[in-house]
Amino acid sequence: MQSTVEDDSESLASGSDGLSEGLLEFDAEKAAALAAAAEKAKAADKAKAAALESPAVAPVAPAVAPAPVKPAKKKPAVKPAKKKPAIKLIEEPANVKYNTGATVKAYIVPQAQHYTKQLIAQTAASGTEFAYLSTPDNAQPLSRDSPWFPDYEETLIQVVEADTFDAAIAMSEGKFLEGSQDIMPVCVLNHANASTAGGGWAGGAPAQEEQLFYRSTLCGSLRPRFYPMGKLECLYSPHVIIFRENQASNFKLLKDLEKNAEKLPVVSVISMAAAARPKLNADSNGYAKDADRALMYGKMEQILRTAAVHNHRRLILGALGCGAFGHPVEDVIALWCELLEQDEFQNWFEQIVFAIFDRSAAKTNVKAFKEGFKDFE
Repeated sequence: MQSTVEDDSESLASGSDGLSEGLLEFDAEKAAALAAAAEKAKAADKAKAAALESPAVAPVAPAVAPAPVKPAKKKPAVKPAKKKPAIKLIEEPANVKYNTGATVKAYIVPQAQHYTKQLIAQTAASGTEFAYLSTPDNAQPLSRDSPWFPDYEETLIQVVEADTFDAAIAMSEGKFLEGSQDIMPVCVLNHANASTAGGGWAGGAPAQEEQLFYRSTLCGSLRPRFYPMGKLECLYSPHVIIFRENQASNFKLLKDLEKNAEKLPVVSVISMAAAARPKLNADSNGYAKDADRALMYGKMEQILRTAAVHNHRRLILGALGCGAFGHPVEDVIALWCELLEQDEFQNWFEQIVFAIFDRSAAKTNVKAFKEGFKDFE
């Protein structure tokens, strides 16, 4: 019994020692855990403190200073275009009527030369001083396959009693046909002298070519080197400026001449000479020789081809040769009609006006042309 108690005591004592050891081990583990927790809390406190001291957002690198912008170079001020100098007007004598060759020669001829020289100086780039020789070699038969063929539905043909330039100005203003889309200058026919530019203009002669010389810059483009002209040659002046009214208006200067010369009327001119004094038949109403008739037909043909190849669609023609050169008006009309009915010239022109400058009391040429073209109008 005692041994049992002793065993139990030993067991108890032994158990007490084991418990103490277990408690010690427990206390050590607890202490380690507490220490770890304390370190963790301390680390958390440090992190919290650090968070309070710095912003939550990651610091942004300072922006790079932009490169200095060079100030834009100032564009040079656009200089206004220099105004062309005004045309210097010649003082005209008061109350002079330019209705004789003497007064025209004394005043109008030198004035025309003066104004032509000044206008050419202002408009050289437009070709005012130039004319071009047109021959059968460079004005060949027209083709409907040409890219420049305008293919008009019809051609308006009229006869008017008028000065050539007056008719051209009226045509350009739409007085014969409204709504034209043609942007080229009206092309007019100069009934030229084959050997001398301007015919008798220097002496004050009153014929058609001379009138054109008195009123425009035409004298500046028809140079002596072009003369004498060949039988089927003509001269083409692309840019002729009109600066005077007609003789019936005493050759009054157009109002734009002095300060607005760029607004003056502009035409193109074809200068063709009819043969002088062909032999006529017994009735004086036709050519006596077929060769003379054929030559006139060829000249008219060359006129139309020259106009067409230079893209002119509005023409001022006339009674070519039916004045001092003595051609039969009836046959001249018949030739124009025959030519305009040829397939080659169909649909090439928008308007053709025959301006007849007829000083005769009987108005023979005007009446004949109106009668001859009545079926065309």
